[in-house]
Amino acid sequence: MPVIKRILVVDDDVGLINMLRDYLPHVMKIELFVAATGEEALRVLKVKEPDVVLLDMQLPGIKGPEVLGIIRDKYPRTKVLVITSYDKEVKDEVSKLGVDGFFPKPIILNEVVARIEDVLKAKESTLVEPVALADIQKKEGVIPKASIMFIEREFFMPYLLPIADSEEEDFAIEGYGEYEFKCIYCQKEAIPALNFFKPDIVICATDVPDAEPLGHKSVSTVHTILKIMKSKNAPKAVIVHGTQQSITSSGITSAGVDSNIWVEKDDMFNYDPQKDRENVERFNKMLWSICFKHNLVKEAR
Repeated sequence: MPVIKRILVVDDDVGLINMLRDYLPHVMKIELFVAATGEEALRVLKVKEPDVVLLDMQLPGIKGPEVLGIIRDKYPRTKVLVITSYDKEVKDEVSKLGVDGFFPKPIILNEVVARIEDVLKAKESTLVEPVALADIQKKEGVIPKASIMFIEREFFMPYLLPIADSEEEDFAIEGYGEYEFKCIYCQKEAIPALNFFKPDIVICATDVPDAEPLGHKSVSTVHTILKIMKSKNAPKAVIVHGTQQSITSSGITSAGVDSNIWVEKDDMFNYDPQKDRENVERFNKMLWSICFKHNLVKEAR
């Protein structure tokens, strides 16, 4: 019988950790553990010695870089995939320690799954050079071109694209990309919309109302995402973001002081144009990376 591999997910975003805890065992034969703090992660490492760790960097208590250093020192055979909103800030530090995967948040779910599968099968070194979203640059002669489907709890996500007709020029960034998009606000509509719209990219919250949009209780989107990825119209990428944030037409703002998906803000109603612009730029560079990887581009005029 094949040996069941062990995976530890370390993150303090409840929505994201629940998503990964429920999703990963559906797509691979693994034993999965979760931890919300660095201290808890070290306890699981000592007892279970997982084969792979998905490690957030901004944790309560012992931070991710310190946990990574301990893993490299005491558990050298363990593969570590970093997932972080602070990719630009921690890139050099984690590069020195060595990582087997590096994923800026919000995560591209299918890419994370593919990397886990790769490192579990590999016989040689799987170390990679981290690439932050800030490293992604425009390409001469082409522009990104993609269709995007949003599955969200609220109705503001498209404003993160530089295509909205908002008069708030303070939040605008230079447009680079040609995007067509569709938004749905309950999971019941996801598969019909997928089959009709056939998006290149799906962007999905970890929790969305089931059958009725807006004002209804949100539930996990795990089973909807599983159906999407098994569909004949499966997109090239599924971006999953946590739900600790309040989404506004000016960008995403943090609703909690412990949130670690995007740029944190102490007062969700006191908008900072610079930080909102950073969030929009970050989101768009993630789209660029997907478009470049899958040749979702058109010739620039």
